[in-house]
Amino acid sequence: MPPKKQRKMSDSPDAMQNKTFNQTVEKLRTLCEENEEKKKKITGELQKIEEKYSLKLSTEVKVVNDSIHGHIELHPLLVKIIDTPQFQRLRHIKQLGGAYWVFPGASHNRFEHSIGVAYLAGCMVKSLQEKQPELHITNRDILCVTIAGLCHDLGHGPFSHLFDKKFIPAVQSDANWKHEDASVNMFCHMVEENNLEPLMVSYGLDMENDLTFIDELIKGVDTKEKDWPAKGRTEDKAFLYEIVANKRNSIDVDKWDYFARDCHYLGISKSFDHQRLLKFARVCKVEIDDGSNNAEKPKRLSICYRDKVPDTFDNIANLCYTPIYALQCHKQIYHQKRLCYLIYCLIIIFLWSFLNILQILLFPLFSTFISIQFNSIQFNMCFAGMTIVTMYCLSIVFTLNLEQIYMQQKHACI
Repeated sequence: MPPKKQRKMSDSPDAMQNKTFNQTVEKLRTLCEENEEKKKKITGELQKIEEKYSLKLSTEVKVVNDSIHGHIELHPLLVKIIDTPQFQRLRHIKQLGGAYWVFPGASHNRFEHSIGVAYLAGCMVKSLQEKQPELHITNRDILCVTIAGLCHDLGHGPFSHLFDKKFIPAVQSDANWKHEDASVNMFCHMVEENNLEPLMVSYGLDMENDLTFIDELIKGVDTKEKDWPAKGRTEDKAFLYEIVANKRNSIDVDKWDYFARDCHYLGISKSFDHQRLLKFARVCKVEIDDGSNNAEKPKRLSICYRDKVPDTFDNIANLCYTPIYALQCHKQIYHQKRLCYLIYCLIIIFLWSFLNILQILLFPLFSTFISIQFNSIQFNMCFAGMTIVTMYCLSIVFTLNLEQIYMQQKHACI
């Protein structure tokens, strides 16, 4: 019988198992290397997207030094908006209207106020994004809210609220004119005239949904309504509508900035700290009063604050019910109310006279002139002319009748 062939060591079961193991390890190592390359590639692409769409651009941001908030970083898209003629006109609109003629310190304009509101709006939404990632706040949301804060006052006329509260009702009592609506009109006009759409798209904005969202943020949406009224964002983002123009409880960054700014320029001590509110702000589910008798009310996400800050809200309420623009928030200012009323009357008279001249020379239909609502450059030029003429006339009146006005005010105070 021939001898059996001896099995090679390499053909033994242990050797076969080791070989299979080594091959498996090699495949896994190769797969890991391939995945590592894919991971690096994906990470690189994500970094490019982040650099393009993030608000934290290190090379393109512009830093401005604000008298209230210090150094503010502005997204490049905000810089482009600020550089437009529609936004630059805010440099010539006094925040407190005719109060400047009584208090020279009240010289601040809607321009710097709008930048301050944009800064606070960005701080608020980024703070919520950091503290509550479950809210799924995106960079698009942050950019839209910041733009809304920047553009919320684009529709203000000469002398700010004096124009829409006093002048418009005086010249056309049935005019349903609101500066928020005019701000939306001006914003749409600004985007179209300056061809900002491609730039907005390049920073990741959806021109259909996001522009609607910005318009709604400027006008304000009542988040207490039973049926969700907004179109720009779904109901799970309802809290975003309470940052720039809060229709639920009126606590928003617009008021935070103009309270702080007005107090600063009027020389009045500020009695609240908006930084404290930012730190204690959280988004919680809040019951909605739907008018039914059900024990369980529907709930919606809203911005809430810790119970540690009641004094801050009391101070805000005190400022709200003693409006600075009415010059009643301080004894010394209150005594100037009659003089301010005289100035307001003079401003309205001069504006009315100027409009009558325009009506005769340029605009046959005065009602059409009022209804334009800032939606053309020509109308902006007219308002600029109105402001210049009115200020010039006021200067003449004060020069000729300074002593008489002073004596009348002195007797009125006594």
